[in-house]
Amino acid sequence: MSMQPSNDTKARSLAGNSFTTSDLEFYAENEHVNIVPRFSSPEFNFICGDYGPFTPQREVEVPLWLAVALKQQMKCFIRCPEWMTIENLKAIKDQEKSTEINELADLPFYYMEICSMILQVAADDIP
Repeated sequence: MSMQPSNDTKARSLAGNSFTTSDLEFYAENEHVNIVPRFSSPEFNFICGDYGPFTPQREVEVPLWLAVALKQQMKCFIRCPEWMTIENLKAIKDQEKSTEINELADLPFYYMEICSMILQVAADDIP
């Protein structure tokens, strides 16, 4: 189980501080995404957690930093997060336009950084 802080906690900790794009990408790398491995391997054991086992064509959840590293080695496909699909983004846009309350959609805290990193290394995996 992940003990990651809530979005409100993250927002409070970032308030008043100036962070670079690299800083925000560093934090976003801990968000989890699904990959489809192209290799077989038992569980990977890291300080931050255990991931796997990895079996070809069986989806597994890993941190973004691991997904990017595996994709760069052409060892996996990165699945497009559900919130990042065209249909979902259009629905979010329509919802935000139609609401009278200044309420933003429920997206991951680092959604821009996650999108940027996925599109840099795995644009071919995104439908």
